[in-house]
Amino acid sequence: MLNITRADEVTHVMTGHQWFTWICAEVGVEPVQAFHERVRRVWHRELKGPFNVLERNCPPEFYLLSMRGHAMHVIPFRH
Repeated sequence: MLNITRADEVTHVMTGHQWFTWICAEVGVEPVQAFHERVRRVWHRELKGPFNVLERNCPPEFYLLSMRGHAMHVIPFRH
């Protein structure tokens, strides 16, 4: 069951990341900065990891976000 959930999460994030970066390119904005601005606007808590950056195929800069003075650390892991 966990393998199914992990595969679904990885596919979900990869697809969202591809669309988000494509849209950013179309409108001429930098994707990491745009992502950070949107997270700060709608998410008022610290992002909690670890984030599976190896399988998500999403640059770790997206997760290196400081929220309320707390640094977000990316912890890569393998299954």
